[in-house]
Amino acid sequence: MNKKLENLLKFNLENILKVAFQPIYSLDGEIKSYEVLSRFYNEDNDIISTIKVIKLLENQDTIHELDFLILKKIEKYLKDGKKIAINISPITILMDEFLEKINLLNCNLCNLEIELTERGNLDYKKLTTRINQLNKLGIKVVMDDFPMKNSSLETLLKTQISKVKVDR
Repeated sequence: MNKKLENLLKFNLENILKVAFQPIYSLDGEIKSYEVLSRFYNEDNDIISTIKVIKLLENQDTIHELDFLILKKIEKYLKDGKKIAINISPITILMDEFLEKINLLNCNLCNLEIELTERGNLDYKKLTTRINQLNKLGIKVVMDDFPMKNSSLETLLKTQISKVKVDR
């Protein structure tokens, strides 16, 4: 990966990240919720590939930094009553501090939907426990990009997923 991008992410992730909201419509054309999209811009305001950023953060085992930053950036929208779906790595979800970060959000957690971006080997027992904890807080957990990558029927059977999003 590009050393310049590595340095930009290491020292400036908060400043290069912008969140965009993609509306999700009901069948009657009403906006029912929003999905958060991450966009990255360098100091010259040029777009940085989201795929490259996420791959680099995953390779450095720092994807949780992005996930926590997005939670921080959307808190005010959740407070305003917007229903919002965000992609979160299962690595982040399984971190001890994840529930702490969720509980620190000063908003109605029923407005939050977490789209599980399944990557790597997962500890299904721990993941199921965490998903159950999130469900008790009113947060729905969705499997994103089914049946791509590692997403599988096995995952559905071993966890308490609220719904699935089928890839293209």
